[in-house]
Amino acid sequence: MIGSSAAASPGPLPGRERGLSERARAWLVALVVLALAATYVVVWGTYAYVHMSSSVRYRVLGPGQPATIASGTVRLIDLSLARTLSSTYESLGPSWPDPGALWAVAAVEVTLDPGRDDPLCVFELVGPDRRVWEPSFGVTGRKLPGSCSDDEVPRGRPTRIEVVFQVPEVDADGLIGVAVSGGDSWHRIEVLRA
Repeated sequence: MIGSSAAASPGPLPGRERGLSERARAWLVALVVLALAATYVVVWGTYAYVHMSSSVRYRVLGPGQPATIASGTVRLIDLSLARTLSSTYESLGPSWPDPGALWAVAAVEVTLDPGRDDPLCVFELVGPDRRVWEPSFGVTGRKLPGSCSDDEVPRGRPTRIEVVFQVPEVDADGLIGVAVSGGDSWHRIEVLRA
């Protein structure tokens, strides 16, 4: 009776199946979906904290210390405040900030790498509580170039540029420095101080 051994093995008990029930499968699918969603939230939260948190994002350099970015090196020479800015063109006259604001003028020394065709320097003025202001591009007729990508900025040798910001007068005394990056937001941004 060698062939009848298969017939002798007991089958599943009546009312009992070998696989998961429909209810167990539904719970298992729900747990897998929940675990994937939790993993996504943890990964995104960690990324956001590391790359967008003001306490992690900035690294304040010592006075006069240069920052190295993808386009070259950048050093803050001077950061001064002004109520008006003069123009090289007499017909334009002086530039006035909005009421209750001052001009913050950052004199920056930039040395661009010779091999870079499209240099990019992104500047922000960092103030109290890590508030930031972007450059004011409405100021015209200044003597120095206003950005790294200006045609007047040569490659391979130090050149002064001037970045102008408009800052509320109440925050003017608490300015920390000028943040600079090469446009690559995944790196910490270095804050230059004069």
